[in-house]
Amino acid sequence: MSGGIVLRRFRICYRLSRFCYKESNQMTRVQQEQLAAIFQLLRENQETFGEVTEGDVEEQLKLYSI
Repeated sequence: MSGGIVLRRFRICYRLSRFCYKESNQMTRVQQEQLAAIFQLLRENQETFGEVTEGDVEEQLKLYSI
């Protein structure tokens, strides 16, 4: 392969990896926000759900993680 093709492929791979990194960070942030919202709802409705800790919620989520 010529140097130009290698450089272009490198640039494409670099951009894709940066996109994947940003996308992964965004997904993690959204998941954390969702977990916080779920926990807040559970705390606000303790008469329905009983006392729930963050650890309880995280343990339940582990059952569904792929």
